[in-house]
Amino acid sequence: MKREWEKQKATQTVLTAQLKKAGDDVRRVTKRRQRCAAETDDLKDKIEEIQLHNDNAQRELRKVTTSKQDVLVDNNLLKVQVKRMREKLNQRTGQLLSLETNRQDLETVIAHRRHEIQLHEDMLKAQQKTAETERQTISLELQERLSRIEKLKKR
Repeated sequence: MKREWEKQKATQTVLTAQLKKAGDDVRRVTKRRQRCAAETDDLKDKIEEIQLHNDNAQRELRKVTTSKQDVLVDNNLLKVQVKRMREKLNQRTGQLLSLETNRQDLETVIAHRRHEIQLHEDMLKAQQKTAETERQTISLELQERLSRIEKLKKR
């Protein structure tokens, strides 16, 4: 009975460790998602800044006719940068969506594991109750037998 209790205690320890690990995984994914969100915001700001700079360069192009070719080259360079930044933004957005999906999957797994743990705990409690009932029955039988032995000894 003690071995069974120790086995149940070991099972509970393993399940508790698994639950803690899953919680750590969720926290790690959440932190990563937050970092990606911050990077996405920074990239959006940089894109807006580059687009503003691009607009200023185009106005300057109309004003300065003598440096028309130089300004066109700068404008093309800025467009390439905007394209790269948009590609990075799209990539980061994809990563963010992937992380969010992973987070949701992990939450589902955690909920499922918690349910399994609860079921296992309920089963262990029922087994413990059954074992206690059996112990009490055996103890009662032992007392009765000891009582009979005492009565037989007295005769």
